[in-house]
Amino acid sequence: KDRAGETRVSMNTQTQASKSGGKGAVRELESHLAVGNEVLLDLSPKTSTAVRYKTTILGWESNALLIFEMPVTRQFLALRKGQACALRFLKDGEIWAFHSTIAQDSMHKGERALYISWPREVSRVSVRKHERVVLRIPCQVVIGGESPLAGAIMDLSVGGCGLLLSRDVPTGTEILLTFNSSEG
Repeated sequence: KDRAGETRVSMNTQTQASKSGGKGAVRELESHLAVGNEVLLDLSPKTSTAVRYKTTILGWESNALLIFEMPVTRQFLALRKGQACALRFLKDGEIWAFHSTIAQDSMHKGERALYISWPREVSRVSVRKHERVVLRIPCQVVIGGESPLAGAIMDLSVGGCGLLLSRDVPTGTEILLTFNSSEG
């Protein structure tokens, strides 16, 4: 859901990976961060036994550090400055990933924030089979024979589209989508 409480519905289920990254992606990272987005934190990235936790972005200082909510765990996490970690998140059909280090010791129970150093390199992988075009076209959606629901087509590709609606629609629900192609 977005800030207005509207729901985005993605109708494309096919995926294919294409990679890009490096220093250019580091510059782009900030434009893809959003307070409240969920991130997967791996505290043992260089080992075969992954220890991963879900966390949330609280904020960042450009080119300095990222601030996350301390992961909720059954046991206390003692994190040391310089400890290696890896982070991953999904944004706009791309998986963003990078290695970094803990920027500040977190040795006290009840600490609410986790500080991670800004990464030097970032990788991103597209999980979409077809490139999407961002747009906004008003549309009508009929769900299961109900009255039409006003919405907007937010992006479009050969394999599907993203819709913005005022209510949740379960994945796999058949809909009838109508729109006027002269809108753009």
